[in-house]
Parts: sequence; structure tokens; C-alpha cells
Amino acid sequence: MGSSLLTSQIGQRIFLPGHFDVPVVLEDARALGPDDSAGAGKTIMAGLLVKELKLREAIERILILSPAPLTIQWQDEMLRWFGEPFDIIFSAVDQQQLTNPWQRSSQIIASIDYAKQDDVRERVWQQRWDPVIIDEAHKCSARTASGGQNRESKVATTKRYDLASRLTSQADHVLLLTATPHHGDEDKFAHFLRLIDPDLFPEPHRLGKQATAIRKDVFRLGKDSPWSLRRLKEDLKDAGGKRLFPDRHTKTVTFCLNNDEYTLYKSVTAYINEFIPQQTGQRRSSAALTRTVLQRRLVSSTCAIHESIKRRLKKQEDLLDELEGLTPAQRAKRLAALKKCLGEVFVKRVEVKGRLRGQPVRLTTNEWYKAQQLAETYWLYVVWGPLGDSPELVRIHNPVAKLDHAKREIVAARFYEISAEAIEQVRIRGEHHEIYR
Repeated sequence: MGSSLLTSQIGQRIFLPGHFDVPVVLEDARALGPDDSAGAGKTIMAGLLVKELKLREAIERILILSPAPLTIQWQDEMLRWFGEPFDIIFSAVDQQQLTNPWQRSSQIIASIDYAKQDDVRERVWQQRWDPVIIDEAHKCSARTASGGQNRESKVATTKRYDLASRLTSQADHVLLLTATPHHGDEDKFAHFLRLIDPDLFPEPHRLGKQATAIRKDVFRLGKDSPWSLRRLKEDLKDAGGKRLFPDRHTKTVTFCLNNDEYTLYKSVTAYINEFIPQQTGQRRSSAALTRTVLQRRLVSSTCAIHESIKRRLKKQEDLLDELEGLTPAQRAKRLAALKKCLGEVFVKRVEVKGRLRGQPVRLTTNEWYKAQQLAETYWLYVVWGPLGDSPELVRIHNPVAKLDHAKREIVAARFYEISAEAIEQVRIRGEHHEIYR
């Protein structure tokens, strides 16, 4: 790619060819990088901007902060595509140098999690960086926190945010790169935007809804918008003006499920409705996403849904094994911690027994002991005639409470036997949960 494609007048917008048709105002470049998708070429676009600014002799000392696993990739691509050598600073290099590497090198790449450390960031702040480029910038987060009773709300920041805020306030050119700038949290997004320009974007904890209105006005789309630009696939063209992506036309095709496919569909749907019910509040979006993902895996292939259910089962079994190894007090504490992180936690241990109708159901002493320990989180599933044409499922919640009187200990074989009549009595009394045929 020739440098002539990058040249333009200072203060005007640069129009890069092809996929990189992204305008940037260079008079005071403080841009939020492309948010279309991961792997969108953010590194290449950042390199194009750096090269253009260097050709104009507008910058001297460049700092790139990225997640640690991406530092080598940044160094490789900046050298490979743009001929720009960068030094990577990490703990071993930083601590073994007689001179300050942050001062000695003019083009530096570092892990943001290393640079944020208390004994490192002071040396980073002391230098004059321009531009500052932050990859995965959405990880620099802050939120509005309660200031206490009858006190004004305050801002709770992370060390990443503190580092980014200090650096961006000192630099004339800032490039924040992210494929996911908005996670659905308006408050965090508002604080994130203040890294670009704290004068333009107001503090959300002070202005509330007014801050949201101001932000929406700043980001209004349209040809006359001075701040925000949106490029759709339909708008992208190569250097010759030819569209990169052809038109897409969707068509709904109807089809019929065979008996096995329909049975699988009903079973997975019943599983989703039972174990991943629709939620309200903070868990609403995560539950809806999980339900949608499983349904999409179902229509993808039987192998796909099998792997998803198998992985989910493995995670739940690991959690149950962990809970069973704890004392009652430890288990209560662990469940309380899970509830705090995930909202309402519903743990369900299921023991399945298949028998011909009329046969007694046998539980080993270990299984009965687990049923006693887990109590409200333990379920006994009894399948009558599992190999027949019409199997019937009886689900009994907390079987110890409902069947302890009916169990008969078989000492020699070390198991408890519960008669079929006792199982049926629970069903007749309505103490079981739905019967599926």
C-alpha cells in the first residue's frame, strides 16, 4: 500500500481504502476504534494512523497498551506492515535495566496490567506520550457507586481506568480500540467515554438522565454529525470503487421434522424451560442469551446440542461434587457466594432409577446418605418401563422427607429398597412433580 493513499490535509478526514474506510479527525485525534467485530483489523487501522501522523511529523513518543498475550502480535504487525520497531517492556526488562526504559525508548508496547501496577505507573505517567493507543479499551472501566446515606454518589474506578485517565488527559492524540465498547451498562459506558473527552461527555453520577441525552446528541448519526460515523458493509468499497460485499437476500424455508427430531426438539425445549427459566432483573439478559444459544445449537446439529448439554452437565456435576465435599456451614457459605455473583442459584442433584412397573426402587446407602445431606436440592427420578414404548417418569423432590417411612434396609447388599406401592402413593397424593409421558 503506497503512502500516497494516506496523505491528506491536516485537520481533514482521512479516507482509507477498502475495509479501512474509516475517517479520523487528525486535528485533535481522540477516536474510539471500530466496534463492528473482533478481528476487524484494529491493529492495521491503528498502524495506518500512526504512520500518517509520523509522516506529518505530528507525533514523537508512542505508547501502545494491550492485554499481555497481544503485545508480541502488536510488535510483529507494526514492524511487518509499517516498518515501525517497538520495544516491549515487561517486568523482567523493566527491573534489570540500569536506565529507565520508559524514558529511553520512544516507541513502547506494554501490557496494561503491568503498566497499571503501583510501582510501575508512576514511571509511565512521568513521560510525555503522544499518541496513546489502548487495545481492548473497554476493560478500562469505572462505575457510579453510592457515597453513603445522604451523600453524593462517587466514581469507583479500576486501576486500568486510573492509568488510562491519567495518560489520555496528558496526550493530544488518543486511540481507544475495542470491538465491544458497550456491554449494556449505560453508566459504565458513560464513564468510559470520558476517557476520550471529559469536557464533552459529562459525569453520569452528577447529571443523570441529562448526561444520557447529551451523549445521544453527540453520537447522533448522519452526514452532518461531527463526532460519530457509522460504516455499514453495504458502504464498503475497494480502491476501484467496487463494493466489497454483495447484497444478501434472506428467505425462510419451511421443513418438517421426523419423529426423532421432534422428540429431541421437545426434550431440549422442556429442559430449557425447566432448568433455564426466563428471568427478571439483572439476570434477564444472560438467561435469554443462554436459552437462545441452546436453541440455535439444537437447530445446528444433534452433535452441537449434545456437546453443549454435555459441557453444561459437566460444570453442574463439578459444582455438586464441590458442594458435597463441604460441611453444611461451608455449603451454605458457598451457595451464598454463588447467589451474590449469579443471582438466585438453583442447584439440583438428580438420581435416576429405571424399573419395570411394580418393581421396588433400590438406592445404595451412599445415594440415600446424599439424599439426606442435600435434602431440598435432591430429586429422585423414577422411570417406569424405561425400555418400553410408553415410559413414565415420576419426579420426587426431597425423597427422604417423603419416602423415609417406606424404605427397607437390605443389610447384606448395602442398599435401601423402596416398594413400588410407596412410589405410587407419593404420586397419588400429588407430592411428586409433573409426570411426563
